[in-house]
Amino acid sequence: MTDSTFNRKQVEISFRKFTDYAEYVLTSNDKTFKTNLETFIFHCENDPVMRVITNQLKNIDCNFEELLSESMRARGSLTSSGEFILPVEENKKDVFLYKLCLKINSEDLGFLATYCSRCFGSRGFSDCVPHFNREIVQKLVDSLEYKFEEIYYNISQELGNEVQDIPEKYVTIYNNYNTTFEKDVSVKGDAIFGGNGTIEK
Repeated sequence: MTDSTFNRKQVEISFRKFTDYAEYVLTSNDKTFKTNLETFIFHCENDPVMRVITNQLKNIDCNFEELLSESMRARGSLTSSGEFILPVEENKKDVFLYKLCLKINSEDLGFLATYCSRCFGSRGFSDCVPHFNREIVQKLVDSLEYKFEEIYYNISQELGNEVQDIPEKYVTIYNNYNTTFEKDVSVKGDAIFGGNGTIEK
């Protein structure tokens, strides 16, 4: 079966849109966050180039539900007594962050408020948006933009800078990934904001 291809400009525009739509989310306030997140996720899920990448993320196992449940589990009488838990390994972290963005996008804003209260100690919805953007969206965007650089580098090295037809395999960047789960990092209390807390591995 012949590998499908993308036009070079199509890839460039797709990645630029990703960066722009992500910036809209990251600069959102509590009134604009939901709409901007929906636009960002729609691009990730429906753009032909980005869909190749996000389909890979959705099909890697990172024990998402278990990690999410453990993060939100109360560890005391306070509603903010959960833990912010992320996989340490880079690709698993990408998977968790993207799946969490998908879940937030599909749920009502009450779930965002509960997650941020438990994991970040957010107080009110106006706190939730900057906390979620800083600890979830920004980390996902940074990691994927590094992947974009890797894609451009591989294209340049293997195909040259003049080739216009880019085989799909060059954006299949998670295809050989081992899904075995190893260990997580947990940030307890308010450590993520400079308060008292500990980091565990």
